[in-house]
Amino acid sequence: MKFRWNKQYLGWGLTAFFVIAAAILLFVAITNAATIASGFQNLINAIMPIIYGFVFAYLFCPIVIFFETRVFSKIFPVKKKTQPENCSELDIFVKNKPARVMSIIVAVLIFIVILVGIISAIAPQLDTTIKTLIANIPSYVDTVTGWVNSIFDSYPEIGSEITALVNEAASGIRNFLSLDILPQVGDYLGFLTNGLMSLVGTIMNIVLGLVVSAYCLYSKELFAAQAKKVIYSLASVKQANGFIGAVRKVHYSFGNFITGTLIDSFI
Repeated sequence: MKFRWNKQYLGWGLTAFFVIAAAILLFVAITNAATIASGFQNLINAIMPIIYGFVFAYLFCPIVIFFETRVFSKIFPVKKKTQPENCSELDIFVKNKPARVMSIIVAVLIFIVILVGIISAIAPQLDTTIKTLIANIPSYVDTVTGWVNSIFDSYPEIGSEITALVNEAASGIRNFLSLDILPQVGDYLGFLTNGLMSLVGTIMNIVLGLVVSAYCLYSKELFAAQAKKVIYSLASVKQANGFIGAVRKVHYSFGNFITGTLIDSFI
């Protein structure tokens, strides 16, 4: 006797199985939320250098393109020649290896110089800046008060009310800086001193991220081509073209924003 599957009962059985399995997984996830969160955090910490590398590569890409096309391609000109039959796929995309390598080195050096400059400029002066601001608040209040009195000279009642508001606001700001912010600066500096291992770990993540970013930048055309192959293999041509077009639009908008922000920062 030949056994025949009842599609209706089979569908009900599969639906019940997946519902029960999903309920069990949800129960396990809720009861072990702390363990799952800890494992997820450990995973993020493990791949943090790779995340840093991707972010650095995206930020460095305009700098690498600029120096490679405008500077080092003229210093290291490449003679036109036919590609050998046994050349690798990377050799097809990277036409001028010395220019690419030098551009990546310059981009990394620029990042290091900016990072060191920001740290050396902000960290030692943080406590001094806050103390100077607190000490200069009375002079700021006198300046604002004189400006208000000169404007409302014909209306002394309004001027006196505004002056009182300014004095009250200045007193509140001074108390906030003196009682809340300034004591925490010492705690923050102490935290940096006591958290040396954490600082070393962050530095190691940044160093490894720079290495990953250099590898990504050197092979960026190859990675882009491979990503396109994956997208076209998973979706139809129309869907793949739409997705790639959306990514390009986001990259264009976000890239212009980053470029403008960097220019404003340098200015």
